Order: sequence, then structure tokens, then C-alpha cells
Amino acid sequence: MYKKLISSILVVALLNLLGCYSSGLVNATEYKQIEEDGKPNEIFVKTKDNQEYHFSESNFKVLNDTLYGKGILLINEEGLTFEGKIALSEIESVQFEGYDLDATLLLLAGIGIVAFIGGLLFLNFIVETITEK
Repeated sequence: MYKKLISSILVVALLNLLGCYSSGLVNATEYKQIEEDGKPNEIFVKTKDNQEYHFSESNFKVLNDTLYGKGILLINEEGLTFEGKIALSEIESVQFEGYDLDATLLLLAGIGIVAFIGGLLFLNFIVETITEK
């Protein structure tokens, strides 16, 4: 009983580690397109006046040509709470990070196919071993 429970927990933990994570560095116009396709989990924004912002846990959104959010303004390696808006025209670059669901699903499908084929080969081996005796 305990072995099955522990095995189940370990399988779920392993699947969490197999998730694909993506990141990239783009300009504001490219980022707007990326957010329309699927919003990243967190972003790092650098403005044209060299200010850096960090927005996490989806506490940000782009409406029209403005980034709205609640995050951290990084000044001299210190973080100040920031809540407001930044015009996309003032953004020099956006570094984004988030889970890539498509790549994760493809990876899991590949693992499933390999496990299925491995199981068939093992079953074939057992049947051949039994029929030889």
C-alpha cells in the first residue's frame, strides 16, 4: 500500500520536473504579440532611461500601447514596490519567462510512446521466453 502511494507521489513529482520552460529577450512590439499568443509567468522590463522592472505571477497586462502592472522597480540592486503603467514606446526590451505548454505536451507524448513501445517489447520477450520452454 505504502509503496504504491510513494510511487504515485514520485511519478507526479517527476512529471513536474519534465515541464518545458522558455525565456526570451524581445522589444516591446514583439512582446505584445507574444502576450497575445499566451501570457508569460514573469517579465523583466528595461526602459529607454535604463530603469529595470520585474513583474511576476502575472501581475501585469498590456492594454493598447501601455503595460500596466504591480511589480518591483530595481534601483542599485534594491527593489522598490512599483504599481503603475509604462508606455510601450518607452520600453527598450522585455525578457520573459514562462512554461511552454506545447513543448511539455510533446515531451510527455514522446515519453508515453517510448514507454508503450518498451512495454510491448518486454511483453513480447516474456511471451517468447514462455513459448520456448
